[in-house]
Amino acid sequence: MNYLIVTVDVIKGKWLREAGFETGAHLTVKIANGCIVIIKDSDEVDELKHEQEALRQQLRDIKRANKNIKSALQSIVS
Repeated sequence: MNYLIVTVDVIKGKWLREAGFETGAHLTVKIANGCIVIIKDSDEVDELKHEQEALRQQLRDIKRANKNIKSALQSIVS
């Protein structure tokens, strides 16, 4: 079976909640033979993805702080 795994940032709809998909849950979306299959990630995978998101945010914060430090140093040197 050919399929494509797609990362989806936002899927909204009351029907998802009614089908057992909680808000904020990580999903795997497979597209095969004209069908879209939505699979809720396991608790372990969900936890790892939450940790990954937190680490990405920390990295963005560090990059932003580094940029601010560089700007401050350049203004002092200039």
